[in-house]
Formats: sequence, structure tokens, C-alpha cells
Amino acid sequence: MYAAGELAKQKNLKVAAGTQRRHQAGYIETIKRIHDGAIGDITSLRAFWVNGGPIWHRGEKGSTELEKQLRNWYH
Repeated sequence: MYAAGELAKQKNLKVAAGTQRRHQAGYIETIKRIHDGAIGDITSLRAFWVNGGPIWHRGEKGSTELEKQLRNWYH
């Protein structure tokens, strides 16, 4: 990984990880409209991922902190 990072630096390349939607035009436009007040004031929010469940994995009984983080896409 370090060697790949050094090679990328030499080639002036960058990596964006975990930002699947951040650079997608439709999402950018949607956020702009929200910021411009198109739907009024946001008073609450609940986010779901494609699997249909909450995006934060709280862990199973007996899970270690590391196991929780590995199963939690946010980490």
C-alpha cells in the first residue's frame, strides 16, 4: 500500500474512498436544492442503505469494538 501510495504521488494521482455518491451529479444537484430551501427546513432525517436497514451497525451481543467497526460502513 505504501509503495502504491508513493507511485500515485509521483503520478499526481488521488484516491477518493467511501464517497460513492459524493461526486455523482444527481446527488450534488439534490443537495444544492436542499441547501437552497426547495423542500423547506429539514427537521429530522433517517438514512438507509441499499440493504433496507439502518446504515449504522450497532453490533451483536458479545461483539468486540473492532467487529462493530468492521461491520459498520461508516467506519
